[in-house]
Amino acid sequence: MMIMVLILASIFLWFKARERESIELKPLTLSVLAVIALIIYIYASLNFSIVLFTNERGGWSGIVNVWGDYPFHLGLINSFVLRDNFPPQYPVLIGSPLTYSFATDYLTAVLVKNGLGLREAIWFVNIALFFCLAVFIFYLAEEISSSRKVAAIALILFLFNSNAGIVNALGEAVDDPGVLLKPDRDFSHDEAGELYFMNIIYAVFIPQRSVLLGFTAVLLVYLLLFKNFSSDRQNKQEFLLAGLLSGLLPLMHAHSFIAVGVVAAFLFLYRPSRAWLYFIIPAALLAAPQIFWISQNVGSETFFSVHPGWITINESKPLINILLFWIANGWVVLVLSFAALALASRKQLVFYSPFLALFFIGNIIRFQPWDWDNYKIFMHWYLLASIFAAIMIVRLFNAGAGFETRHRAAGKRWLILRSFGLKALAVMFIILGVASAVLTMLWMTEGENARYEVYSPADLRIAEWIKMNTPDQAIFLTSDTHNNVVHSLAGRQILMASWWWLWSHGLDYSGVERDVKEIYKTGNCELIKKYNISYIFVSPQEGKLNPDIALFESRFDRVFSDTNNIYNIFRTKC
Repeated sequence: MMIMVLILASIFLWFKARERESIELKPLTLSVLAVIALIIYIYASLNFSIVLFTNERGGWSGIVNVWGDYPFHLGLINSFVLRDNFPPQYPVLIGSPLTYSFATDYLTAVLVKNGLGLREAIWFVNIALFFCLAVFIFYLAEEISSSRKVAAIALILFLFNSNAGIVNALGEAVDDPGVLLKPDRDFSHDEAGELYFMNIIYAVFIPQRSVLLGFTAVLLVYLLLFKNFSSDRQNKQEFLLAGLLSGLLPLMHAHSFIAVGVVAAFLFLYRPSRAWLYFIIPAALLAAPQIFWISQNVGSETFFSVHPGWITINESKPLINILLFWIANGWVVLVLSFAALALASRKQLVFYSPFLALFFIGNIIRFQPWDWDNYKIFMHWYLLASIFAAIMIVRLFNAGAGFETRHRAAGKRWLILRSFGLKALAVMFIILGVASAVLTMLWMTEGENARYEVYSPADLRIAEWIKMNTPDQAIFLTSDTHNNVVHSLAGRQILMASWWWLWSHGLDYSGVERDVKEIYKTGNCELIKKYNISYIFVSPQEGKLNPDIALFESRFDRVFSDTNNIYNIFRTKC
């Protein structure tokens, strides 16, 4: 409720600020709307075709990233919808406060609670937030560059970011041209080829739902800060709105909060003024309790540690190898963005500086246990780099057009050819800047090895039985399989799920893991009472824990068994 009130207050302040001297958001032209509409159409189509779609067996399937990440998000959503998960606890680790940025999933839960279907609510929130994200990227790029051409190209370069994977694809296409129409793998993610900076839609904006809300909010903050940080007439209301949004970020998306903190601190130090208090005070007051809450699970040596070169494989490499690594991963945008620095104004350079600092910080400090997660820091740098790269591309194209206009009448053919060459170079940079992303989109939708069954028809039926026949607050013992239906579809609390999630969130699960194994082997009643376990779930996924079914049958009540006796649920009696 507090978050909704603050969002409504922020919207009110935004419109009030526009009544005075403020950012002028010009109406979008038909061509710009067409570009944004096409991007939204692609994203919406991907959601309907690769995010929990109904497969031919009647189960739910998704691309590999959805298979890996969405059970966690479904568990969060259903914990809010199907039981009273307040104060919020991890549905996948008993007794652990929920320090993950859960705002997007909570917003989805509100829609489900009010009658929208689970998948429909997920699709709606994803697409609505992505629409806002795309529009805000465009307006930010236009504000920085004063060019709608730059803004449109920057939007495309950022959302369809690519890397040197296109080189590998073209190499394979020599022997098999069909690989360009129906890729058999994601060419933007090739660990053997050291390509880790994969497409942002595939890697982040589809599977990692917390980023959608957090990054959308941060775009508006950047827009407001760019307009005000060097102005002689700084708008206090806009600083206040930016501060409110920044203060809400920790539970929206923690990495975006870190990025905003670095950017805002740099810009404040560049030109401090009293107007900044309208940003600093609300941001600090709102963020402080959230940071305190999150800090309950932060503090191990796996957070905020020094790891040069981003990915672990780079730690012992010389600097030249890391440079080559980034040229292959940052690709066209990285190279052009550095070239564009020579063309930038002082205000543009100053604003870009903290984002460039984020790039270097992300190459030195690891913010979470999983090294790849620094991608969520790099994406803030890449946003500004895309804008600068777009500036360079438009400058090249305009230079070519200028040459053509001046020399056509004089008949200087070589100069006319030069003008066409500059324009062709600009177009080539755009093509190279999105090429591997296009292959990624084709692979996601057409690749036979891209999609996995997340839940079988039996899984869906069992989840419904659990929802209808067990108490909302019942605690289940399950294996640590990430997509078990008990926590993700039935919304019940379990002892623990995937160790990978727990490790990457910095959670200590070792004791619970040990006890789970002990209960399945011995039916230890002391441990069952310790965790207040109501039900024991046994399926093929629990087989790796060697459950003693005969012991369970003699000691507990079997309350569910399918026709093949593959899925069983026992009610404890300790």
